[in-house]
Amino acid sequence: MKGFLDEIKSEFGNMKNAVIYFRALYQEREKDYFIELQRKEYELIEYARSIGLTVIGGANSSSKIRVNCCMADSLDKSVVITPDGLFYNCEHLPENNTWGNIFDGVTDEDKFRELSAAAKVDEKCAKCPFLPLCTPFYKNGCPGWFDKCYEYYCLKTEYRMHSLLQGVNTETDDDEEDI
Repeated sequence: MKGFLDEIKSEFGNMKNAVIYFRALYQEREKDYFIELQRKEYELIEYARSIGLTVIGGANSSSKIRVNCCMADSLDKSVVITPDGLFYNCEHLPENNTWGNIFDGVTDEDKFRELSAAAKVDEKCAKCPFLPLCTPFYKNGCPGWFDKCYEYYCLKTEYRMHSLLQGVNTETDDDEEDI
């Protein structure tokens, strides 16, 4: 992958609007090797940045704590409309989670209220330090939730802290002479 990134740099490195976006596929989250895969993704992001490529996304794309973690838990701001006009919270939710369409509006008030309501926090998640970044929305079929969420958020936090410290530790030789 580093060789591939080197090729991208030589081919597109001078283009101002060329960016790289790294992301593991959803189904990889359930694999035993996912945390290691995520660690390698962060290493590749660092490498890409070190050779001058612009990288968007990744663990340090936002340091804000969000109450709404995705489009599915903010129905007041986001709706997915399928090609046949059905309304969904998210393009990844199972088909039985439609609650309306472009012709009739909200057709299933109960489903709309169920998907609009905050999900009850599962016992095993209640004391997690990453709430609300990690969401219990999985009870409604969210494919973004996975068993290794705690390990993932620990790794993501470690990566963000490392990135922040890199920005702080930018002493120069001139700074050291003043000490």
